[in-house]
Amino acid sequence: FQVRLKNKKNAAEFKRMTIGVWRTTVAAVLTSTGSWLFEAFFLIYYFYAQATGRPLLTDLQYSSIFISLNTLNNILPAWTMLIAFPNVFVNLQY
Repeated sequence: FQVRLKNKKNAAEFKRMTIGVWRTTVAAVLTSTGSWLFEAFFLIYYFYAQATGRPLLTDLQYSSIFISLNTLNNILPAWTMLIAFPNVFVNLQY
């Protein structure tokens, strides 16, 4: 895929669009990271329990990891959006 640009203005707009696409992609990946960590944690925990017949973690360890993952899942999207798109924060102020 080759893009032919006729002047420098188009090149600057194309570069700005490419940076925006990358920034949006990275923000989307980071936003969904918390959900993927939840799924990975539950899969590992329950597969280990099925394979060995004993729990992987104690109840205290399980609840502390679950609370930490839940906190990460709730905090990560907001901070990712504020860091990746600083203009959103400026526009949200009253």
